[in-house]
Amino acid sequence: MSNPLKAHELVQVVSGLVRMPPELLAQIANVPVKNLDTWLQGKQQNLLSTSIRAVLRAIGIEIGAEGAYLSADRVHYWHLDDRMFRQRKGSVYRQLTLISKMLTDCQITEVLMDGTSAPRSGCRYFMLSKRDGSPVRLVIRVNVGLFRKPQVTPDVVRGAMWRDESDEHVVPVCDPVFWSRVVSRDLTIHEFDWIFSGSYDSTSWADVGLAAREAGVRPHDLMGYIHQQAEFARKNAHASANRSGVMVLEDNVTWLHQQAV
Repeated sequence: MSNPLKAHELVQVVSGLVRMPPELLAQIANVPVKNLDTWLQGKQQNLLSTSIRAVLRAIGIEIGAEGAYLSADRVHYWHLDDRMFRQRKGSVYRQLTLISKMLTDCQITEVLMDGTSAPRSGCRYFMLSKRDGSPVRLVIRVNVGLFRKPQVTPDVVRGAMWRDESDEHVVPVCDPVFWSRVVSRDLTIHEFDWIFSGSYDSTSWADVGLAAREAGVRPHDLMGYIHQQAEFARKNAHASANRSGVMVLEDNVTWLHQQAV
């Protein structure tokens, strides 16, 4: 069993996965670049607790009473490059293994545009989802070279499982609009859930608008109903007590949570 990561090590790993260089991370978190760079190297604990929380949130990580977990209010996009022939087989996926605790109980599947097959090289897309406890919605884009097979599997993401028992472990994306949003990193959390579950609605927004007009329903009425449903879903999401997907760090940064409440 590997030792727990420290907070700066977690940021190093995840900022690499989201392709956020230190300069951009410092800008988003509003911290001095020099201070962040020194902290990331583990040389000096020179960031305030508020700054550390801002850095973590910038890469999609929250700190709770039990440890670090992925923010539930967004679809996360991570990137892996498996095209280099000189690198040892599987070494690029070690980053996923290091932070597997945040992906515990996730289900994994590859996604493809319906009617297509996986390319021999180029970009492949994988979804990791967990709805209970600390929800996870993660898309991993793997850029693979010829003769390389993506290793986004339960063997690499320890504590995760396949979405289904098929040999292919692939979910087809039937809607071209949804597929374009997968590729362009523009999915909402609800669109992610629809794709992952394979539940598509044949009703278009144009159909909804026409039905509302014919029934005399005003846009204001629909907005009120939508807000009610969203609030109901939010309360249900917070009701779960299962806290899998939480990663305890070596330097026990749960004190950040205590200072924030």
